[in-house]
Amino acid sequence: MKRILIDLNKLSNLNCGLGQVALNFGKVMCQTPTELDISFLLPEDYMCQFGGNIKYYTDKTIKKVKNTFDVWHCIHQEPVILPDDDTKLLLTIHDLNFLGEKSSRKAEKRLQKLQNLVNRADRIVFISEFSHKVAL
Repeated sequence: MKRILIDLNKLSNLNCGLGQVALNFGKVMCQTPTELDISFLLPEDYMCQFGGNIKYYTDKTIKKVKNTFDVWHCIHQEPVILPDDDTKLLLTIHDLNFLGEKSSRKAEKRLQKLQNLVNRADRIVFISEFSHKVAL
């Protein structure tokens, strides 16, 4: 059985769009029948929030098992923790708005960080065709 970790750390801010994405993604994953062994990486305040069929990890507890997953899914483009290189990484890119909103120095720094993630990722998912076109 494939072991999948889904990074829901953006639950720490439910007042932002990514917080809502994480909340709803978690709810849907819990309600969807699957043959996968699903685990969530989330803030401590959300332990066991999604029911008993899911394994839960926080930034502190993930270190012990971080290399035991087949796939690590970052549902956003700014993960705090990443798996080692032998774990497949699925990265979701939501937008690149920072390219037009930040100073050129800050934008370049964020873009380089994102490029490193893209280089590390085994697969990339875009939330829209627009995001995909901007990324190219």
